Amino acid sequence: MPPAVRLLLCFALLRLSAAADPGPAESSWNREVWPILQTFCTDCHSADSPKGGVDLAALEHLPDARAALRLWWRAKDQLLSGQMPPPKKDQPSPDQQKILLNWIAENEAFLRSGKVQDPGERRLRRLNRTEYTTALRDLLGVPKALTADFFAQEGAGGEGFDNVADTLFIPPVMAEQYLAAADAALAATFADPALKARLLASPPSDALQPLPALVQTLRPFLRLAFRASPSAETLYAYTQLAASGMARGQSWEDAARAACKAALCSPDFLLLTESNRDAPSWPVTGPELATRLSLFLWSSLPDHALLDAAESGQLLEPATLEAQALRLLADPRALALAENFAGQWLQFEKILTSADPDRSRYPFDNDLRQLLYDEALRFSDHLLRGGGSLLDVLHSDYAFLNEKLAAHYGIPQVSGPEWRQVKLENGIRGGALGLGAVLTTTALPRRTSPVLRGKWILEQLLGSPPPAPPPNVGTIPEDDQKTAHPTIRQELQAHLRRDDCRACHARMDPLGFSLENFDPVGRWRDKVNNQPLDVSATLPDGRSFSGPAELKQLLLTERDRYGRNLSLKLLSYALGRSIEAFDLPTLARLEASLQENHFQAQPLLLEIVRSLPFTQRRLKPLPIPAE
Repeated sequence: MPPAVRLLLCFALLRLSAAADPGPAESSWNREVWPILQTFCTDCHSADSPKGGVDLAALEHLPDARAALRLWWRAKDQLLSGQMPPPKKDQPSPDQQKILLNWIAENEAFLRSGKVQDPGERRLRRLNRTEYTTALRDLLGVPKALTADFFAQEGAGGEGFDNVADTLFIPPVMAEQYLAAADAALAATFADPALKARLLASPPSDALQPLPALVQTLRPFLRLAFRASPSAETLYAYTQLAASGMARGQSWEDAARAACKAALCSPDFLLLTESNRDAPSWPVTGPELATRLSLFLWSSLPDHALLDAAESGQLLEPATLEAQALRLLADPRALALAENFAGQWLQFEKILTSADPDRSRYPFDNDLRQLLYDEALRFSDHLLRGGGSLLDVLHSDYAFLNEKLAAHYGIPQVSGPEWRQVKLENGIRGGALGLGAVLTTTALPRRTSPVLRGKWILEQLLGSPPPAPPPNVGTIPEDDQKTAHPTIRQELQAHLRRDDCRACHARMDPLGFSLENFDPVGRWRDKVNNQPLDVSATLPDGRSFSGPAELKQLLLTERDRYGRNLSLKLLSYALGRSIEAFDLPTLARLEASLQENHFQAQPLLLEIVRSLPFTQRRLKPLPIPAE
């Protein structure tokens, strides 16, 4: 063999050998981490036995394991709290626990480094119920309540929001609902002279020349409805639809109304479509970005000013994008961010739908229901668009009250029906944990629930949801006057003797016990069944506290975990999808923005608006490397 050929062959063999050799990260995973999981975890978490819906056996290879970041966050919490492995199972040694925890931290640091720039998938979806009714309000001027009842309440997906594409398919029955809702909205518009005048151009004086007036009506309507200027072909199609109606004897107004109805039932209105390209990823177009922005901040369609910036190309410039975002935030329509993001994140919207305290025992009626919702909405809007800090969710020294709600809470010196920001004299009532809407929706009709309240704190504030309870766990009475023990605390402590329950409840229940001074409608109390309340608590890590004021101070020490969860929730809501491992670089910037800007909302919102996943698109996932 000639020397040159021999040299080339040796070089090729060396290259093949190097390619077959795993790098340090993969070697560490194969040699140290994966064997621990096989020993302690995969017998219960595999394809054959996926307890809790977790199949760890599918994560044998490092790239797959890295992509399952959310699972590792849960695993970390459960490992530290002793929930997993279950107490009766063999337990990893302290050194093995350290290996797992170090790997989770190293994997998160790797993902945060930004070696993968993946904007994530933006799936085709329809307008959800809220977006549809809000769009009709902005297009036609009709109230949202007029059309809301035509549709069922949306189910939540992703991080608990109803704008996630995975849940927003179109069942056949919705076609009839869309037709009925469009009919009702247009009937109300044409019955109101002011609304009709806002929609229609002046009727033609010459019956032989109706088309120019139809074009003058339909062009701006279609532009807003379809979130981009209609093409000549599209405008012609809808104009001809109206003209054909007139040819059959319809009046000019009825013909225009028929064309508008067709538009409101069109895929161009109902579906959030975006263009595709033959590329790994690409920036979205101006109108697509305008739609993303208005849905995020208004839960509605772009207005003409935003579309002007989009169609001129200026919206793609960072300075213009920021200026438009600030304009939208300053508009009253941005109250939607508090209604639809905060309402679902903090779950205070449930006060309007599912909360039902026993009215024979607690002072509750529909007026109070609305007051509790309005309080939570004003508080959230203040944080998201006003001057408050997002840390005020954990604790604030103020509340938004009027006389009736203040009297319900026992807060003196608030007179009149007007809402105002009231300075609080102690640390009991402020923050989300003092909102009557939250306290009521985390209680049962006839008693409080430390479990529900503790779970709410772990899930909604700290992003550390406990696993589902095991089967046949049993229950305790839903009426605190029918328990075997004088207080719910004593009932729970007697009830939780199972090892597989104790670890989870050791995290949840202390948080809930500290809120027991709040009754099922959010009023303060010192006794239950004539027994003094014990609101002291100790967490598994040894931290002790007592009552809501000390609980809130403890939660403030968890600001990093809270900031991560808040960033994740807000990004998920903005994108309309779940957050994945490749989103970690964006999450890292959001968390840094919170820290650098003292948890102010506006910089956080702007960081999302200019982020990679908000401004770009792709079709196929980009691979996560092993090294």
